[in-house]
Amino acid sequence: MAQQKILSQTEIQLLEILITGLSIKNAGKRLGLSEYQAYKISKSIKTKLNAKNMPNAAFIAYQKNLIK
Repeated sequence: MAQQKILSQTEIQLLEILITGLSIKNAGKRLGLSEYQAYKISKSIKTKLNAKNMPNAAFIAYQKNLIK
């Protein structure tokens, strides 16, 4: 059975930018998103990965081979 896609492409892109140290606002700008949209996507990432915060989300995503 194929592994179900956990995060959308936009969620993965945002997470990869956030782990470089950019703020949600600046990461959103880089992706052409408003600060509100970027915040909502980051919240979705944490929910989908059952993470406490974004560093925890990045760690979980790395463990699941969702990001490099």
